[in-house]
Amino acid sequence: QSRAFRWTSAGMVDLGTLGGNHSESQAVSADGSVVVGYAHNANNQSRAFRWTSAGMVNLGTFGGNYSSAQAVSADGTTVVGYAENASNQARAFRWTSAEGMTDLGTLGGNYSYAYAVSANGAVVVGNARNFANEDRAFRWTSAGMVDLGTLGGNGSYAQAVSADGSVVAGYAHNASNQNRAFRWTSAGMVDL
Repeated sequence: QSRAFRWTSAGMVDLGTLGGNHSESQAVSADGSVVVGYAHNANNQSRAFRWTSAGMVNLGTFGGNYSSAQAVSADGTTVVGYAENASNQARAFRWTSAEGMTDLGTLGGNYSYAYAVSANGAVVVGNARNFANEDRAFRWTSAGMVDLGTLGGNGSYAQAVSADGSVVAGYAHNASNQNRAFRWTSAGMVDL
């Protein structure tokens, strides 16, 4: 059975599950005290978790059958990932203890996924479907979700963000429909 773990010089610690037989960690806070990922519950459904020395906490879903935490802020207070809603559609989420799990929406399509978060938890990046049913890298702030465009093709995917949230990295299709690494700033998307 697979288990999420946390390793320090004292050795590897099994983080457990949420009642099922599988867990996987995806990210850790800057000081190593918070681990996030997904674990199976007793019904063998995947649930996003946030682990601290107090144990593993189930972050829930939007009414669907699964969720997964993909990243955590530097201080461990903000978790991002994706969760299924009652219509079986994936939605990017941002979770804090004060606000719980918040649906970040889409770009007009039927799903979105969050993969990274800035150090202070204010900026979230990932990809979402637009009205034309194409995938687009997005950058989310409290002002909403912004489409970062492409490199001339019909898809883009954001996978990382700088500590201050101003630089986004990922990959996008160019005009020849080839994948290219990109770096995005407020000046636009650059093919690396």
